[in-house]
Amino acid sequence: MNHPLPTVALWLAGLLLCPACKQPASPGQLAAVDSLIVANQAALLTLRELDASRYLRLDSMLHAKGPAIRQRFSDTLQPSEAQLLAPLYLGLRDAARMGSDQADLLQRIAARDERLQVLREDLQQVRIGSNKAAGIIDLERRAQAFDHEQVLATIDNYRRAQQLWEQCDSLDRVLAQADQ
Repeated sequence: MNHPLPTVALWLAGLLLCPACKQPASPGQLAAVDSLIVANQAALLTLRELDASRYLRLDSMLHAKGPAIRQRFSDTLQPSEAQLLAPLYLGLRDAARMGSDQADLLQRIAARDERLQVLREDLQQVRIGSNKAAGIIDLERRAQAFDHEQVLATIDNYRRAQQLWEQCDSLDRVLAQADQ
């Protein structure tokens, strides 16, 4: 008589011991993921320091003063007025998009942070193989390099928004002169 119990027992033992047979995580891969985590968290910290409400205030200003600015464009402008109004209007027009881009980038980098933490845990617990981990790490590196450029662009947008805000008084003066 053939007993299936020893076969089942061997199969279960193999299943339970299989994770122990996997090679431990590569120290280089763990270091690479740790480096990605540190860089990603630095990007998160930077983006969270930027006041996203600035873009909302600028967009509100566009809605409030945009008609007056467009009206001014329909009239003859002095060169100094044109030099102030044109870039200011274009910047105000872009404010909502800049704010949306910043929020999207923050969300994307926060999601990457979660993925990288899971990847690190998977490497430590030997849940994924070295080749698969190498592919994932390479993909995350490329995505992070792209997003690093986006963080720099977001910082530039933030500076631009600050400059726009600082020009509000000049805008009010130009618009007030046109009313006279």
